[in-house]
Amino acid sequence: MFDVLALVCAIVLVIGLQILRNLLATVFPPLQGRRVNAATPPEAMADLHAIYGERLRALGFEGPLWYLITQPEPSGSPVNFLAAVYRNRAHGDTAWLLPPTLGNNPNLLNLTFASWLADGRLARTQSFDVFYESFQTTSFLAQTVATAEPGDVLALHRRWVQGLGTVAADPVCDGAIDAIVGWAGERHWREAVQEKKLRCDADGFARLPFPAAVRLLLRVVRAPKPKPPVEPVPAARLAYLAGALERNQERPVPAWAQVGLFVFSVALFMAAGGWLWGMRFAVLLCAVVAFHELGHYLAMRVFGYRNVQMYALPLVGGVTVGIEAKPNAVHRAWMSLMGPLPGIVLGWILLYVGYFGGVDGEVASWITGAAWMLLAVNYLNVLPVPPLDGAHVVQALLPASAVRLQAIFIGMASIGGAALVVALGMPYLAIIALLQLPHAWTRLQMGRVLRQLRTEPRVQAPQARPLRLRHIFHSYETHVGPTPRATQRITWAIETLRHLDLPRMSWGHRIVLSGVYGVLLMGPILAGAGWLLFGAQLAAAMPNEKELQAMAEKQKAQHDALTAVAMRQPFGEILRAVATANDAAAPFPEPATPELIAAAEQELGVVLPEELKALYRVANGVPTLGLLPIEQLKRVRDVDWLKPADYAYEGKISLYSASSEEDASDLSIAPGQLAGWIYLGRPLEENDSAIVYDVAPTSVIPGIRLVELFSESPSASPGVAQWVRERWIAHQQAETWAKERALNVDLTRKALSQKSAVEMLEMLDQNSPLARLVLPVQTKQVADAGAIALTQQRLGLALPDDLQAVLLQDNARPHLHLLPVDQFVRVRELPEVVRTAMSDHLTVETPGEAAPLATLDLILDCVAISGAEDSGFVQAVSLVWCPAAPAAQQFRGIWRREDYVDFTDYVRATTATILVAQGRGERLY
Repeated sequence: MFDVLALVCAIVLVIGLQILRNLLATVFPPLQGRRVNAATPPEAMADLHAIYGERLRALGFEGPLWYLITQPEPSGSPVNFLAAVYRNRAHGDTAWLLPPTLGNNPNLLNLTFASWLADGRLARTQSFDVFYESFQTTSFLAQTVATAEPGDVLALHRRWVQGLGTVAADPVCDGAIDAIVGWAGERHWREAVQEKKLRCDADGFARLPFPAAVRLLLRVVRAPKPKPPVEPVPAARLAYLAGALERNQERPVPAWAQVGLFVFSVALFMAAGGWLWGMRFAVLLCAVVAFHELGHYLAMRVFGYRNVQMYALPLVGGVTVGIEAKPNAVHRAWMSLMGPLPGIVLGWILLYVGYFGGVDGEVASWITGAAWMLLAVNYLNVLPVPPLDGAHVVQALLPASAVRLQAIFIGMASIGGAALVVALGMPYLAIIALLQLPHAWTRLQMGRVLRQLRTEPRVQAPQARPLRLRHIFHSYETHVGPTPRATQRITWAIETLRHLDLPRMSWGHRIVLSGVYGVLLMGPILAGAGWLLFGAQLAAAMPNEKELQAMAEKQKAQHDALTAVAMRQPFGEILRAVATANDAAAPFPEPATPELIAAAEQELGVVLPEELKALYRVANGVPTLGLLPIEQLKRVRDVDWLKPADYAYEGKISLYSASSEEDASDLSIAPGQLAGWIYLGRPLEENDSAIVYDVAPTSVIPGIRLVELFSESPSASPGVAQWVRERWIAHQQAETWAKERALNVDLTRKALSQKSAVEMLEMLDQNSPLARLVLPVQTKQVADAGAIALTQQRLGLALPDDLQAVLLQDNARPHLHLLPVDQFVRVRELPEVVRTAMSDHLTVETPGEAAPLATLDLILDCVAISGAEDSGFVQAVSLVWCPAAPAAQQFRGIWRREDYVDFTDYVRATTATILVAQGRGERLY
């Protein structure tokens, strides 16, 4: 649900930023107007003027007077439009009819009533449009009303004007009306600039300051909207509105506005990403997204796109938008490729630097993290799934005339992409893919129209663009049908015109682009194939359904039996067993005295539950379990480092309970509810775990008293006694599984008894196709007979035949931790620090490990042949060869504390352990 919400917010953000960008690009010049005689309304609005004129005359207005309004543009080509003015001499008000706008109902004229007041102010009432209200000044007042009916608007206007003051004498004479479009317009413009509603740029155009643009955007969002049109919009009016839309889109945006919007979107991205993923991940992802979008941005600028703008979309990614100056399929394809291509190249370079460039530590971590993220994000974008870049490349490569083929591609790719991301566990991305399906329908409709238009001379390039658009709208009316949805039809028509102007892509360009895209697409294809192969191998290695059922039944029986044992044993014995199992050398704490318990209750201000006091009557804290002494207990709110909110997701901490019959998602608690709980301790000091206990008379979570906080999966238990028993059961199960694993290793060793050392090592080289693809290539360092002879001469010993056979196949074998043959050395010649570490491995008793094997003195004359080395120096030893020892003890394992009959026996034990770990060994259930 959160992912879907993030997606919706990202879409809303893009729309909002685009509107804000258009507002910042809008210029507000002082309008110039003059009265024209014998004018007629343009064909696009003739029917609307007839309807409004009839209604206004019924309200006592006369007219119209026609004014030609000229609006200067930064491009140098001014925009002209006609305004009709009606006047009511009895009441002293005027009605202004301006062309409709795409933001409101396109079948409604922009209606404004105006009245001059006796004090020289001008009061205007607009229907739905908030323009005048947003920029009212001291002398120019305005209000917006939520009705389109002229009579209702007039009534509201007159009521409002009565409250403002007296209407001026003779306010509707020709001079008063001329003043509204003459000096009054200039005066209003200057007042808006002086009162900082607008700011004047170097070219003399007024623009919106950023705060004013944000306020206007919010006002537009909150303003009442007219009812959507029901009647179809005529083709002539659609052509007029399309021209107005294109002019708005092509207005240049100030550089400061472009940079400001991008920085604003990045700030939102970092805030949301840092809160959800952590600041490190958010910084890396933001840098990767910005680099990706920068490739699109630079390509669009090179190819002549206008008003190019980059945005970062919080929790989703980024987008770069611009207006295509001249349709060109080659430019479209390269523009789409220049997002992922540089990121993939940089990703591989950084990956090489991070792993093989000699950097280490935190720097290497940042470099490799950025590399993997660059590759993941950009290879994902290569997929031919709308709206990813790969889909745009494929659409550009398809013939421009094959619009139906493009529609089929969009439909199939959208559905296929949605299915893929759902299978990968990212259903919210499926919404993005499925949102592209309407484009397939658009292409089908466009195909019907394009078939008729390709032979129509009136829509070919030499004709004026407004006339071409008008003919396209007529064609849509004929072949698709009329529509009241003006915005959608205008979008279709503009895209249709771009298709008509799209030149044919040459075969040379098509081959080069297809080759580049094919190389990029190999990355996700190979990754997908590897994922499928890995899944197949994993499925083959996993037990079948019958075996899984048998394992589950066996584990349940073991758990039930251990639970029964744990419930029969006294709590003190269970606690002692768990404590000593974790650290046999640690002394068991003394019990807490009644005085200590009473003092703790007084300090905490609560009577401790009986089961918690029972724990401390057995032991006053158990360090091996992380339980503090009773005198060190605190409330959670008093523990400085413990922040319960750090364990929460979407405002709650979800808990897992091994002893609860409820689903884990049903157990949750708000972080603030833990403030009054008791902090019992910290099982592992090196991580963020914490044990907290609910001491309230009624538990916050029914049936739950103890919670073990951990960032991965916080768990819950009915109480501290049950928690200790669960620890004991888990330890017993781990011991059982370890014994079963040892049995599996023994069975595998027996199965390998007839194989030579070389044959067993060849088995380990038989990796899956995915492993061969992903794992780094291991270059074999073969030891020649001369190197072996020199080592034998240096040691004064003849190496065993099976050891020599392995060395001749692969010197310094990684699977065996085998040292290079020229570094075989007697133990007494090893550095002191290495011998000390060997002595610790041999003599220190550790719970769960084999008994001590020998003392270091007994193996000083042995030869170290396996371990770890760095830059030619032995750093650790895992296996020694003792030729003077009895036959059964000639090969001694330091780390495993195990003797081997010969080197082949050591290889067999190592191979069996690896095969069992990989799921390729023998199994005993």
